Amino acid sequence: MGNSWISLIVLYLFSQVQGPAPPDLPLEKGSYWVYRGNVAWTAANSATVQRQSIEWRTEVTEVIERDSLVVAVLKGHPRDLISFEPKRQPGLHLLVQVSGRKHYMVALRVLRPC
Repeated sequence: MGNSWISLIVLYLFSQVQGPAPPDLPLEKGSYWVYRGNVAWTAANSATVQRQSIEWRTEVTEVIERDSLVVAVLKGHPRDLISFEPKRQPGLHLLVQVSGRKHYMVALRVLRPC
């Protein structure tokens, strides 16, 4: 039993660090895909669970290629929905492809001047 828990933890950690993108993932400017699903959340200072069916769009807005790297700027990603709010706007993310095999996702934070 102990070895299976260790295996599950190792598999989880590797899945969080890197993973292959689906073979048909279009990393070209203007490409997009739509996720459909259900979300549930509670509003601030409330214990009432609210639910909604949504469509969330991920769009490639820019692509930069250098040597063995391809970097795609994405507007929107399902990770935006982890802390769902009904008026949530799509975030900016970088999908970095290394040698056509490894993929890394980076969420961008918008910095505002003080």
